[in-house]
Amino acid sequence: MLSSTQHSEIVQQCQKYIDIANNFYKPEISFTLPTIAYNVRGTCAGLAKFKIWTVAFNPIIFYHNYEDSLKNTVPHEIAHLIDFSLQAKRPAMIGRKRQSAHGPSWMYVMRVFGVVPKRTHSYDTSMVNVGMVQKFSYTCNCNKSIIVGSNVHNKIQRKLKTYRSKCCKMRIDAMSAFVKL
Repeated sequence: MLSSTQHSEIVQQCQKYIDIANNFYKPEISFTLPTIAYNVRGTCAGLAKFKIWTVAFNPIIFYHNYEDSLKNTVPHEIAHLIDFSLQAKRPAMIGRKRQSAHGPSWMYVMRVFGVVPKRTHSYDTSMVNVGMVQKFSYTCNCNKSIIVGSNVHNKIQRKLKTYRSKCCKMRIDAMSAFVKL
């Protein structure tokens, strides 16, 4: 969906923020351009994967919100990589629990980039095909329907977990009758 020209602009934006980080953190650390992927699905606009130094974007959301994604989603994800990298290098952080992904250090990197740190996007995601969860209805002794999603249904059927009805406390297991909705 994204053109080769748009991909080039995305790469340029990523490089722009890497350059800003390199100039700001120059003696301490040097950053390289991450791998750029377009494999994020659902309503998530982007992801940063520190261990493989990759930023991934949702191509549908990016296409429909191109200019804003360049200005906000790209620096948001690059800031995650920079923040993760800086936290990993700090001796005080070794062996300690990592700070929040959108915590003060990430916000600081966003400000270094000259971008307002926002945790989530507000894009219209109606064009994104979010997988509909299948629903299943189990019936308890009270003749009440217990609607569960496919994850719970599969756990019940594989005998990984048992559930109980809230009304009569009947055990719902793989032998219970169910109807796919």
